[in-house]
Amino acid sequence: MPDADGIDYLAGGAEIVIVRRQHRVNDEMKLNPASRDLNAILLPEQGRAGVLENLAESFPLRAYQVKR
Repeated sequence: MPDADGIDYLAGGAEIVIVRRQHRVNDEMKLNPASRDLNAILLPEQGRAGVLENLAESFPLRAYQVKR
């Protein structure tokens, strides 16, 4: 849904929402208490030398769980 707002995703009945990192919905989802950002769980930080420091921040998609 390219023109959807964060509330549209929450009201749509989805349990998991995956959006492009650049999409404006990310700001709405991050601030909404009805959603939980899953990126830190799905793509945890790597602390070893030579490994991408924070895969979650460089990944092009962001995942949220909708709390019901």
